[in-house]
Amino acid sequence: MKTDYDEEEARRISGIIEERTMPGSERVIIGWQAYLGEMLTRMRDYLAPGRLVTFERMQPEEKRFFESIHARTEIPEDVTAIFMPHSVMMQMMAAHPDATGQETLRRPTDAGVVLAARTEDHHVVMNAVFALPPYTPAIDIYRSGTLLAGYIYHTIDECVDNLSKIMSTHLTQKA
Repeated sequence: MKTDYDEEEARRISGIIEERTMPGSERVIIGWQAYLGEMLTRMRDYLAPGRLVTFERMQPEEKRFFESIHARTEIPEDVTAIFMPHSVMMQMMAAHPDATGQETLRRPTDAGVVLAARTEDHHVVMNAVFALPPYTPAIDIYRSGTLLAGYIYHTIDECVDNLSKIMSTHLTQKA
């Protein structure tokens, strides 16, 4: 982890943030947060406060990855969180009315995502994406249709190691 200021890295990160929050994109962000909240609402019966849950059927590597995240992450007691492996996301996309059938043939761009919010409250939603190279692992926090915070990491491990802190900072009642 770099400790001194790196101007080139700061410009790179600034560029990524600007790409994510282009002027006039508020409607896109509002829609994205609503979509994430809807996913959490649909999973409501399976979520448990203070626990990270996932799906029963996963690929062996997805299960190992989930177990690693689960062992390294503390979920605040007033937060619900779900790990959605890449295979589940592809099934969801293939089930979408606009799907072409080619979605499952693509090379995976991530190892999955963690969605989290306060229990029964999607005013603030966390979306952690464990992106594979050449993409960048990141954790985004959405509040009331705006991108409140975006955290970018060099590695998936670095991203996982910061999940507990980010949830505690942005999703607990004191947030």
